[in-house]
Amino acid sequence: MSNCPKLFHNSGSLSVPTLKNLELRNSGILLSNIECSSLTSLSFKCVHVTAIPIQPLNGNLPSLQEFNINECESLTFFAESYPLNGAFSFLTVLVIRSCHKLPTLDGLLKKEYLPAIERIEIGACTGLLSLPGERFGSFTCLSDLRISHCPNINWQSGLVLPSYLKRLSLNNCGNFSAWFPNCLGSLTCLVELTMIECHGIESFPNQTWRSNLASLKKLHTADCPDLVSIGAVNPILKIKTVYIYSCQKLTKVKQPFIRSRE
Repeated sequence: MSNCPKLFHNSGSLSVPTLKNLELRNSGILLSNIECSSLTSLSFKCVHVTAIPIQPLNGNLPSLQEFNINECESLTFFAESYPLNGAFSFLTVLVIRSCHKLPTLDGLLKKEYLPAIERIEIGACTGLLSLPGERFGSFTCLSDLRISHCPNINWQSGLVLPSYLKRLSLNNCGNFSAWFPNCLGSLTCLVELTMIECHGIESFPNQTWRSNLASLKKLHTADCPDLVSIGAVNPILKIKTVYIYSCQKLTKVKQPFIRSRE
């Protein structure tokens, strides 16, 4: 349903018990008025919505597995109810993009709401000021974390990552250098690491490659203005695919450094 703002007049409900996939683009229906017990995938865009209610939503969509929130220009918070009841029990993929007025995700990124989450992607939320980074470590099923183009994030609460994480991408998402490289300490299953426009990161200790990131198969590092050292070269040579470029202070590596092999 696309660009039909008067179709539901913000009050009607949508109830289709057999519906599996739903995409709403400025449709006029409130998320809390969707009752589709079999729905597994929901993509939502509405420039006027200011809040997304958590409790009614997870109660009306018990089978939801993938939730995409895109270009909600006026969204400022996720509304909680107390006491905390219910969860998105089957939600494995959460994507939030281009919600420029959203200041925090504290109300949504909780273990009790997302017990089965496997992939979290947050992108182009330029007004995002804080993330509960210490909570990522509690998501025991999380294997894929991507945060990009959210330059104003303050990581004062820390950055803790789950040990079973396989893919990590941090691209222009504020200065988390106070928690680096300790946040990589338990990532023995990581196969892909992307770090772009990461300010304050000065070096990768040798021990990081030899033990913590022993399973790494792909490394992409670019535009990190403070990076001086990536440690010993030999451990990096064991990584199958490597891209290193536009790191001006990394003088010991000839850039662009590109290698890809099967």
